[in-house]
Amino acid sequence: MPKHSLMSLRSASTLWKRPPALNPCDLSVRRKRPSQEIVDFMAEDIETLTSFAVGQSPSPIRIDSAGTVRVGETRVRLASVLHLHIEGSAPEEIREHFPSLTLAEIDGAIAYYLHNRSDVDSHLAEQEAEAERVRREIESRADTQNLRRKLRAGKSQAP
Repeated sequence: MPKHSLMSLRSASTLWKRPPALNPCDLSVRRKRPSQEIVDFMAEDIETLTSFAVGQSPSPIRIDSAGTVRVGETRVRLASVLHLHIEGSAPEEIREHFPSLTLAEIDGAIAYYLHNRSDVDSHLAEQEAEAERVRREIESRADTQNLRRKLRAGKSQAP
């Protein structure tokens, strides 16, 4: 697809002649249609300009080797950003919590969530369920009562 500059777009628009002032009662004056060549030429320019203006930016969301969804090239989890967003924090406030993220990455993460809400919500629910399962497993294996007794004994012996 040939690329044309803004100047060529402007020069193509001068090929269209302004129609004479129309008298509503005079139907003999009609506006000429532009040739197909001019229409195709302008369509290519408009398509090129819109692709620059509306181009897709890369998503800041990535999945690391462990399967955790992260934001940008940081170790910040998507769930952490969304937790603050859902609580009502503005992107600037989220940035204060995670200075390694840019505002563009935070906005991109929120936009990703808003466009894929059901998928993200189900993924987060699966992660929470897995975390709860692991927590219960660890607590069942550990002798927490004995550990608590030792910790309390240590506190009472402290000066």
